[in-house]
Amino acid sequence: MKYMAFSREIIKKVLQYVQFRVPATEEKDSYYTQIGDTLVRLSNHCTRLYVWDDILEKNPKWKGLPIVSIVFEDTEVTFNEVECLTLKRFRKKPIKVNEYVYNLQGNPQFLTPQYEKLIIQSIKNINEGQYKDTTNKCSPPQVRISRNPINENKDYKTKKDMKKQVIRLTENDLHDIIKSCINEVSLSYEKKKIINKIHKITQPLTAKLYKDEYWEGVKNICQTINNLIQNDGELDVWVDNGGYWKQMGEFPNYKEYKFQIIMNNGIEINGIIKCHAAGNMEDTFQKYDMTINMW
Repeated sequence: MKYMAFSREIIKKVLQYVQFRVPATEEKDSYYTQIGDTLVRLSNHCTRLYVWDDILEKNPKWKGLPIVSIVFEDTEVTFNEVECLTLKRFRKKPIKVNEYVYNLQGNPQFLTPQYEKLIIQSIKNINEGQYKDTTNKCSPPQVRISRNPINENKDYKTKKDMKKQVIRLTENDLHDIIKSCINEVSLSYEKKKIINKIHKITQPLTAKLYKDEYWEGVKNICQTINNLIQNDGELDVWVDNGGYWKQMGEFPNYKEYKFQIIMNNGIEINGIIKCHAAGNMEDTFQKYDMTINMW
C-alpha cells in the first residue's frame, strides 16, 4: 500500500493560519517563524541541526532564541542520531531544539479536523521554548542537542591551543575508534528499521475501533511485537498509576501502556500505546482506538 503525504496536507492548513517562511537552505519541506520569544520550525521530518548554523547566520535576530520544532511524520521515523545531530563545522556552544513529533502512521484520520484546530491554537500559544500538545497524539517532547563533527575537539579553542594539545594515537587506537563509530551508526540504523517494521505490522491494529472490557487491542499489539522480535529481544509492558489520564472533564479520556524493547544486540526502544476513549458519557471506554509512539 502506498501512503499519501498526509503531513503536507496538515502543514498546508497550519500555514493558512500562522505565517511561516522558507529560508534558503538545503532542507526541503521545512518552514520557520518567530512566535513571541521562540523560534518555531514546522516540517514533515525531524530537524537536521547542521542547517541551523546557516539559518541563524542569515537571520541574526533569531540568535539566542529558544527553538521549538513541530514535526508531522507520515509513516517512517525520520530521526537518526548521526544525521540529525551532527553539525558540519565546530561550534563552541551547542544548538538545542525542543522537538515534538506526530507520527501519522499513514492514517488520514489520525488527526481529525478538531485535532488540527487544537494544534494550530497550540502553535499560536508557543512561549518560552515550550509547545503544549492538547491532542494527546504527540510523542513525548525530545531535546535535540547538537554534536560537533568527529574530527573536531571541543577543547581546541585556537590553532595555538591545538599545537599545545597533541593527541598521539596508535594504529590500534584508530582502529578501535573507527570500529566504535561504525557500530554506533549500524545500531542507530537497525533501531530505525525495527521501529518502522513495528509501525507497519501494527498499523492494521491501530486503524480500527475496539469494543471489549479486557483491552484485547493492546494484547494484540504486544503479541504482534513479540512475534516480530521472537528470541532476539524482550518486551516489557507496564502502566503508571493505573494508566488512566484525563485532559478535561470528569472522566478519563485515554489510557497509557508504556513499553520497552531490549534487543540482544543492545538496542533499546521505548514507546507508549495510547487507548483513546470513543464511547459515550456513561462509559467512555465502551469503544476505543489506539496509537503507538516509539523513540
